[in-house]
Amino acid sequence: MAVVNPASLIRMAFEHHYAIAAYNVDSVDMAMAVVRGGEAAKVPILLQVTVDTLNAWGWERITQMVYSLGSSSEIPIGLHLDHCKVIEDIFRAIDLGFTSVMYDGSTLEMELNIQNTLKVVDYARLHNVMVEAELGHVGREGEPPEWQSVTSVEEASEFYAQTRVDCLAVAIGTQHGKKIGEDNIRFDRIRDIRRDVAVPLVLHGSSGVSNDILCKLVPFGISKVNIGTELRTIWWQRLLENQTRKPREALSLMCQAIMDYVNEKSQLLSHPVN
Repeated sequence: MAVVNPASLIRMAFEHHYAIAAYNVDSVDMAMAVVRGGEAAKVPILLQVTVDTLNAWGWERITQMVYSLGSSSEIPIGLHLDHCKVIEDIFRAIDLGFTSVMYDGSTLEMELNIQNTLKVVDYARLHNVMVEAELGHVGREGEPPEWQSVTSVEEASEFYAQTRVDCLAVAIGTQHGKKIGEDNIRFDRIRDIRRDVAVPLVLHGSSGVSNDILCKLVPFGISKVNIGTELRTIWWQRLLENQTRKPREALSLMCQAIMDYVNEKSQLLSHPVN
């Protein structure tokens, strides 16, 4: 297979009521384990990195590594730049070969969010790159409480009409890195957004959401599910449990645990049981 623009894959998931998993990776070993887990599940996946990860490992090195994995993989892989707030960084990633990018203007006024997103969309269309944006804000610990906001149906409709992004991340009660119960999820809001806005929706903060809730959300239009915290938890647990072993042995056990997790989660999302 190859590294591909995942827009058509996510649109197909949207139309047929399943979801594609997008895994945030922080290292080469984690990326390899995720790809192998996706291969075991026999479904497409996205490998996601942030600017911080690119700065730590090297932008060119990360890109080359993922393309190397994709060229020998049995599944389509998307290379996605996650939660980027700087337009110039997005352009740089596109120029290097990223096939998917997210402009995160979720803490800006909506008009400025639209203006900046349009700049990204225009550049991405020239290079056959998928664009994700966020409306409303999925918060994380340490952020100002006033940043947390549930996505408005009216604003989602207007935002999509003006930007025509490929997928839209929505805030419906989840938080990055925090466990969330079903009572916190705004099923009513996501149902109304799905009814009025014909765009695949993205769930951020999914590591705190149970599999049962995820399976309930997918038919509402959640077509891309971002996963990060749970991967990092597995990575640390396996390495700490095996720190007396040789590094290659500990890494092998960590990779196997991530592969098993990715296999299970990817299959769950591609065949949700309501």
